Amino acid sequence: VTSVGVSTSAGLDGGGTITSSGSIALSLNLAELTDMTADVVGSTDELILLDAGSQRRKAINEIKLSQFSNDAGWTTNVGDITGVTAGTNLNGGGASGSVTLNLDTTLTGMAAATFSGTVTAGLFSGTATAARYADLAEKYTSDADYEPGTVVKFGGEAEITQTTDESEPAVVGVISTDPAYMMNKDIDGLYVALAGRVPCKVIGPVAKGDLMVSAANGRAKADNNAQAGRIIGKAIEAHEGGEGVIEVLVNMM
Repeated sequence: VTSVGVSTSAGLDGGGTITSSGSIALSLNLAELTDMTADVVGSTDELILLDAGSQRRKAINEIKLSQFSNDAGWTTNVGDITGVTAGTNLNGGGASGSVTLNLDTTLTGMAAATFSGTVTAGLFSGTATAARYADLAEKYTSDADYEPGTVVKFGGEAEITQTTDESEPAVVGVISTDPAYMMNKDIDGLYVALAGRVPCKVIGPVAKGDLMVSAANGRAKADNNAQAGRIIGKAIEAHEGGEGVIEVLVNMM
C-alpha cells in the first residue's frame, strides 16, 4: 500500500498521511493569512467573509452598503462631499482632506446674541442699555490703598488722600465698591465714585435725604447747612449714630 503525505500552507490547517483507501481533511485558518498592505482595488481584490459561520469570498466591487445592517442602521445615500463652505461669521472650509471651520472674530449681520458667560473685549463700541452697578467712577492715583466707602479729597503725596477734616472744600468723592462705569481704567490708582449711589462710611446720626459732607478719618457726616463745593451728596439710608456704612447718592455740589 502506497502512503502519501499531505501538508498545509499558510491559511490552511489539517493534512497528514493517507493510503490509497484513506482520506484527510483540510480547513481554512484565517488567523494565518498575511495582512494586506497594498491599496484595495475594487475590480480585482476579494474579501473572505464569515457568513453565518461559513467562509465565503466576495469581490470588493460587489459589496454594497445596502447589504449591511446593524442596530444603528446604515445610510444608503450615494455621493461624496465635494466641499465645505464657511457661512456667515465663520471662516475656513475646503474641498478635501481635513476641513476646519472657525468663528470669525468680526461678527457681522447679527441682530441679537445671547451669552451665558462673561464677555471680555479689549474695546467695546456700542450702546449699553443696562448696568449691573450704580455709580460713575474715575481712577485717581492714591497715597494709600483705601477701603471702598472711604471719603477722599485732593491732596497727599499722590492725587488723592482720605479726608481728615470736616467739610473739606477739596473733597472729591467716595472710593467706589463696584463701579458701573470706569474712566481712566488703565492708570494705577483707585476708582472714586463721582456720581450715583455708592456705599459710604459715615459717622453720627443720619436721616434719609440729609446732605453729606466730609468728616474726619475718611468718613462722611450729615450737614444740611453745608456750603456748595463741600457737599458729597445725599443720604439714601438713615443711620442711628456712631460709625457705619450707608448708601449715599453721590452728587458733588
